Amino acid sequence: MTGFTINNLIMLDKKNISEVLFRLIAEAIEEDVRPIEEVEQLVDDLALDSMSFLFLTIEIEREFSVQITPEEWTSIQTFGDLVTFIEKSL
Repeated sequence: MTGFTINNLIMLDKKNISEVLFRLIAEAIEEDVRPIEEVEQLVDDLALDSMSFLFLTIEIEREFSVQITPEEWTSIQTFGDLVTFIEKSL
């Protein structure tokens, strides 16, 4: 997905959101990531630590033009939760 940026899209569907989040998570943990299932836990399964979360938050806010508060992060436990949050925020 080289050259894919959210800012150039008019409408995003769940698949596009998932693909962008997948890329951002791979960048946040600084390694290649196998395909991510919606039920996977961001911390336990994908090994996101506090620095990874900070990076991921900044990148999500930049890519999707949304804000994620610390309180909202507490309800986002899985990859699917994150996709749904972004989908509803757009």
